[in-house]
Amino acid sequence: MGVIKIYSVEFNTKPENGFIKIPEEYNKLNLKNLKVILIIDDEKNEEKDEIDKFFENYNFDLSSFKFNREEANER
Repeated sequence: MGVIKIYSVEFNTKPENGFIKIPEEYNKLNLKNLKVILIIDDEKNEEKDEIDKFFENYNFDLSSFKFNREEANER
């Protein structure tokens, strides 16, 4: 069994039309097979901000609500 070398690199990017560009500095690593793990940076996710702003308009105080499982399961 041969030796397996694993390299891990990290960089930030935005996909364009479904493609992720690998920075030039990593081309020298002789990239043949890649395992890609996507981590979404929510802090920069404008869509999430829009959703949060939408739901800020709908606040309900449910602290006095009592859940009755029997009543919920009645048919």
